[in-house]
Amino acid sequence: MVLCVKEAEYIREDDSFYGAKEGYKIVLVAVRIKNLGERVRSPDIYSFILVTDANKSYESIYAIRLKWILEPTEEIKSKAVVHKYLDTSVSLAPNTFTEGNIMFHIPKNEKPIKLYFRVGIIWGKWVVVKLRR
Repeated sequence: MVLCVKEAEYIREDDSFYGAKEGYKIVLVAVRIKNLGERVRSPDIYSFILVTDANKSYESIYAIRLKWILEPTEEIKSKAVVHKYLDTSVSLAPNTFTEGNIMFHIPKNEKPIKLYFRVGIIWGKWVVVKLRR
């Protein structure tokens, strides 16, 4: 389930700050994955792709691909959006969930409209979620 979509110029992971490259913005798609089954299992979800209103696709990224800010100013600290990495390797007991963000780096003038991802390891299928703004 997609909880929300946030756009940011800067993000914070723990005590580290990162910024978008010139002409780009960071998009965080917050999701919740719940185990609806009757046994403990890991979410079989991967290959996240964001589609924008420019009809372009972008793969998810990690903070290391952004501009690391060694000494953030107070302005950067105040603008930074907290990024909580979505751990898809966790084990979930029945009726429990995990939450986190999937991160993308896209041009400033584009808007996210759809999220694609694969579910299931063997013969996995693509799922498409429309992103409301």
